Amino acid sequence: MQEAIFGKYIKDLRTANNLKQREVEKLCGVSNSYLSQLESGQRGIPSPDILKKLAPALKISYEELLVAAGYLPSEALPGQPPNAIPIDENTMVTFPVYGRIAVGNPIKAIEEIEEYVSMDTRFFNMDGYTKDDFFFLRINGDSMEPTIGNNDLVLIRRQPTVDNNEIAAVLYNFEDATVKRIMVAEDKIILSSDNKAYQPIIYNASECRIIGKVMKKIGDVK
Repeated sequence: MQEAIFGKYIKDLRTANNLKQREVEKLCGVSNSYLSQLESGQRGIPSPDILKKLAPALKISYEELLVAAGYLPSEALPGQPPNAIPIDENTMVTFPVYGRIAVGNPIKAIEEIEEYVSMDTRFFNMDGYTKDDFFFLRINGDSMEPTIGNNDLVLIRRQPTVDNNEIAAVLYNFEDATVKRIMVAEDKIILSSDNKAYQPIIYNASECRIIGKVMKKIGDVK
């Protein structure tokens, strides 16, 4: 699992610098409890904002952490340190984070902006789109695990359709929202969970509207 591998990578960096978790917290403001869960693989991959805070405390470049986290490509061979890739601040774009959206049973869609998160536009394809076509949703629930975890952020690209088996944010009855894997069959839309403990939900196509496609997940940043 990528989270476990990255967590060990962070732990190895910390111990190589003879730092305790609480010392890292004092250096960069990333909480001791967050770091503990991150190192044990219980958290998703951190956001670029969190990585930017961790980098100087762990005495590694921000670029190397981005590569190790999978945000930027690397030509490094397995087992070798990741290659540093220069970051251009001009490619950073800030997107709004909207309130929690359920991945279990649909809940009322929340329209208020909670915060803003910056992403490098090289992390995903923006061809033909503007920054206004993207936004984040914070996930509430475990029905999409292990693909998407509770409290993860997902980057949504606004679009009215997706291909079958892709993950999308869906508005049901024009006021309830959820994130599910989509399957369209004639006049029905099947919303499936990746967590096998949850059964698929079937709606009439006329009752649903696809808000947008899930483009990328970043781990719990709280």
